Order: sequence, then structure tokens, then C-alpha cells
Amino acid sequence: MTYEIFELERDTKEISIEQAILNLQQQQWEFNDNYVDFAGVNAAYDYAIELLNKQIPKPRKVIPDPNYLWQFQCPVCDQILSPAFSFCPHCGQAVEQSK
Repeated sequence: MTYEIFELERDTKEISIEQAILNLQQQQWEFNDNYVDFAGVNAAYDYAIELLNKQIPKPRKVIPDPNYLWQFQCPVCDQILSPAFSFCPHCGQAVEQSK
């Protein structure tokens, strides 16, 4: 018995996270137009889009603090962040580094 190995050509073009989100949303809309949701396909699309959105850095909230000069808060879950964090350890949101 012999097997042929086929090498798949992959599109190596890199796309932005924003474009990946738009692509997933378009695929989800097309899926919804043509199929009934089974086995949680829409939930999988929603989850993938949510995770990609968390990769887009959002500005931290800066809060004056009498004990410190300031504190940083996550823009999504409002938890206190260390200035060194680039991701919130509580919700996973990417945050912009302070300048």
C-alpha cells in the first residue's frame, strides 16, 4: 500500500487582527444565511471573535491614588494592573503600555 503525500499550499499573507475579525464575522453571517446552527457553531464563532478582540490593545485607565502617583486599571474589567503588564491577568485583555 502506498500513500501520496500532498503538501497544502497555504496563503502566507499576514492579516491584521481587525481583518481576521471581519473575516470571521462574514463567515458567520454566511453560515447563518445557509445553515441551521448545530453543535454550537455560532458560539464558536462568537468565542473566536471575542478572543481576537482581546488581542487588540486598549488604553489603560489611569487613576490618581493618594498613596502612589497613579494606578492603572484594565479598560474591560476595571481590575488594578501593574505598569509592567501588557495583558490583564484577570480577563486577558491586551492593554497599551504606559508611555
